[in-house]
Amino acid sequence: MWKSAGTIWMKVKCLDRELGRFIKIFASFIVLFALFAMVTAIIQEFFTVDIYKGILNILIIVMAILFFFLIICASLTVYAYLKKDVKPFYIIPVKAGLKFLIPLAIFLAGIIGRGEDEIRRFYIEVNNIMVKSNLLKYDTSDILILLPHCLQNSECEVKITGGIEKCKRCGKCDLDMISKISGECDVKAVVVTGGTAARKLIKDLRPKLVLSIACERDLVSGIYDVKNVPVLGVLNKRPNGPCFNTRVIVEEVKKYLGNICGVKTKDE
Repeated sequence: MWKSAGTIWMKVKCLDRELGRFIKIFASFIVLFALFAMVTAIIQEFFTVDIYKGILNILIIVMAILFFFLIICASLTVYAYLKKDVKPFYIIPVKAGLKFLIPLAIFLAGIIGRGEDEIRRFYIEVNNIMVKSNLLKYDTSDILILLPHCLQNSECEVKITGGIEKCKRCGKCDLDMISKISGECDVKAVVVTGGTAARKLIKDLRPKLVLSIACERDLVSGIYDVKNVPVLGVLNKRPNGPCFNTRVIVEEVKKYLGNICGVKTKDE
């Protein structure tokens, strides 16, 4: 029996992380459901009608406060978008709008089947406005430019992953100009293969500001996941479809490096 139990334990320890995480979350759900059932049984057994009414009144008040707070968050988020600025005294409601309301809007748009990318672009724009509104300047050594691998021309013989200095500057894709700007400004630019690699790179290099180029979905995911590091998002262009020979408006990258980071290129 002990041998059998030990074998089971070893199998559990060897579970991959994804399955292990699922089991933990499912177990947590079961525990919460059991606690809810216990509390409901206690209320049913010992509470009077007056106590029921009191609890209901408290819940109504809490829901009303939450509702009005969400209305304020939504209103100030829209106001920030229209004014292209976020003042310090209402930055917390705007952050709450980005963290809770817009992901909910994206989820609802996904159910409807339309408007997801429009809401993601709104999210990216408001996030960029927040980053620009902090009025901070960064040393070039504190800035990291993240580039998607699909920005490279698919016919290029040199497959770049990692530092952009490997680029041969052939001019067939926008990595050429970004490589030039990166070198002139002494800003580190790295080509990454996906979100996991990008998050690991940020964790290892610990930049104070990230300028990321990607599609709507990847930018929103990256901005949402990266904590304590401001991320400026620049949308790529997809004339050849998603994830294939994408482009970027290089002038937009230069604008952010100039206005936000206080960096100037040689032709400015």
